[in-house]
Amino acid sequence: MDKNQVLFLRFVEDQLKDYSPESMDEGFGTYYERVMMHRFLKKLVRDHDIETILEGPSDGISGIKGINSLPMVEEGCKLVYYTPSEKEKSTVEKTWKKIEKIAKRKTDIRVCKGSISRFPFDDNSFDLVWNFCIMEHLYNPLSVLKEMTRVSKRYILLAVQNVWNLGTFPHLVYHNVIGKPWDHGNVKRMSLAGIKGLLKGVKIIEVRKSRLLREEPKIVEKGMFDIPIWPDTWDMGVPGLSTKTTSLQSRSRSQASLNRLLAKEKSPLMGIASLVERGPMPKKIKLLWAHHVYALCEK
Repeated sequence: MDKNQVLFLRFVEDQLKDYSPESMDEGFGTYYERVMMHRFLKKLVRDHDIETILEGPSDGISGIKGINSLPMVEEGCKLVYYTPSEKEKSTVEKTWKKIEKIAKRKTDIRVCKGSISRFPFDDNSFDLVWNFCIMEHLYNPLSVLKEMTRVSKRYILLAVQNVWNLGTFPHLVYHNVIGKPWDHGNVKRMSLAGIKGLLKGVKIIEVRKSRLLREEPKIVEKGMFDIPIWPDTWDMGVPGLSTKTTSLQSRSRSQASLNRLLAKEKSPLMGIASLVERGPMPKKIKLLWAHHVYALCEK
């Protein structure tokens, strides 16, 4: 395996330590993140006529693994979830079986394992290829983006952490004070500018009217989501917003998180938490509170 594969596999498997579909706690913070991401993804599917999806490689979320594409599956899309880890593959398969049991219906998803250097899919296989909080954790993100572009028919979606969030600098200080190495990825990739920089390295080669054209994917939509009233706490535990707790709490909250997502339950807290997200504030102000930014690119 090349260095990119080795380091990324280590990141994926570190994420899975002490983790299973039966013992995990998303907490309200990650639940809020999911609800807002679900709204965004559902709109994306409807606006762009998307039917087939590849999500991967892997999933950088701190909660339930492998279900980011759930809202698109609920819209009738076919999903392939891709990971370099056999352990993650097994975990994600168990999670989707749990979803089917709760929802009492089958889902059209397939979980595949393979190299991040070369995806085992033909050119132009999926309407949308995307991942969440992954590009900033890759040693060589450009090689992965090239593969994502190759297997996409039309769209590539990149969603990353937002380095401009008010919580980023305090958390950098926090890591320095406690002497813990920064383990949240390359901050140069955590912005729309970082995404644009990656896109410049991707050249789509096409023969058109006897001419060889080289073009990078174009950003057709960009923005931010997951903009609650609190700054991003990264991995610092905050009561009520934490993603880590005891196993007994984890079991109950995990089941509750899935049930709430599948039942589309509305919480009165969501209205308060989403005041910034829903409000008419200037984008530059919202950017300071946004936890994630994204770019939808067209091939």
